Amino acid sequence: MRLTAFTSAISIAFLAGVNAVSIERRDGTNSQWTFYNPGSSATACGPVIEGGAFAVAIDPTQYNSGSNCFRTITLKSGGKSTQATVLDECVTCPPGGLDLTVPLFEFFQPISTGIIHGNWSFN
Repeated sequence: MRLTAFTSAISIAFLAGVNAVSIERRDGTNSQWTFYNPGSSATACGPVIEGGAFAVAIDPTQYNSGSNCFRTITLKSGGKSTQATVLDECVTCPPGGLDLTVPLFEFFQPISTGIIHGNWSFN
């Protein structure tokens, strides 16, 4: 009986600790990429994105209240690889998904492709 009570107490303590742990996804494997034109308005990270910039908007979990703003990531798709800077939040992106600026998207595929898939990671 004592062992069961002890085991139950340990199980409850463990489960309480699991709920408090935050698991952060650190990259995107075979993630969905779309494109957007941020225009001349400020981004979620603050600055206006200059035309031609290789920049991305990341999903809300990755954005993490702005803690990943200005980080550089490496993107790979279709045998091509490049780097970009996190400058915005994409509230409609799936977990691990990215919104790429038009020039960055066009580095990988024509805009008419609409959606591409690739791998990315924080540098």
